[in-house]
Amino acid sequence: MEEHEKSIINFQLTMWLITIISIPGILLLGLGILSLIFVGIVSFIIPIVNAVKASNGEAPTLLLYDTFYLIN
Repeated sequence: MEEHEKSIINFQLTMWLITIISIPGILLLGLGILSLIFVGIVSFIIPIVNAVKASNGEAPTLLLYDTFYLIN
């Protein structure tokens, strides 16, 4: 379970960082809106997929951040 705990914390931190970076991007041609939509969809789907994997004893899905570990 420790692997899943680290994975979800890294995922949430990554989504927060993308959201914070996207807010100024809204003022620049509205591109931040697309990334906020992406964050919303991914933040909904990935935790559900990882919950199912955790219940089956499988490793978590590391979407975009498998090489970036904010918490070791």
